[in-house]
Amino acid sequence: MSRIDLVPTGICRPVTALLAALVRTVFTRARLGAWNADNRRTRRGHWPASIFGRSIFGREERDMAQEALARLIAEAGIRRTLAEYCQTIDDGDFTALAGCFAPDARLIAFGRTREGRADVTALLAKVMTPEARGKHLVGNVIARLVDGQHASAASDFAFIGRDGSLQTGRYIDDFVAADDRWLIAQHEIVFSPGPS
Repeated sequence: MSRIDLVPTGICRPVTALLAALVRTVFTRARLGAWNADNRRTRRGHWPASIFGRSIFGREERDMAQEALARLIAEAGIRRTLAEYCQTIDDGDFTALAGCFAPDARLIAFGRTREGRADVTALLAKVMTPEARGKHLVGNVIARLVDGQHASAASDFAFIGRDGSLQTGRYIDDFVAADDRWLIAQHEIVFSPGPS
């Protein structure tokens, strides 16, 4: 005896038809909108965010979703800027590297502090001569959105020299939003201590 034989034939067809009609009604109303008091359709609903013309999300949920989306977009922009920083410094393209920094950027590294995009780029160009270049890798980026225009991030980096030497550390950065991208406002390079 199969499972189908256990359900009487006379019950299956009406139950299936009833469920199909119910599903069809729910999806049609969700798609078309609700009825108003004059028996006319109100504005078109936006399924699945609305059912029967009413939003299933409240203002608080929408605000939370917008904040989460803004945070994700900012984090992606910050990661992109950090990747551009690594690639341009490895390539020795200091003109493009300057584009990663805000005009009033500040660099704290190598026991020195430099302010202004030109001075920051000049110090990095002086330190990263063609013989000293290698490959910068960045990861474990933890970005925090301060507000819509400012963010901070801490990220681990590894530098592999041409001779195979390895140097690790952490970038501690402040970012500012400008022209649909995130620029480095302050860049601090903290090297990990060497083996003791």
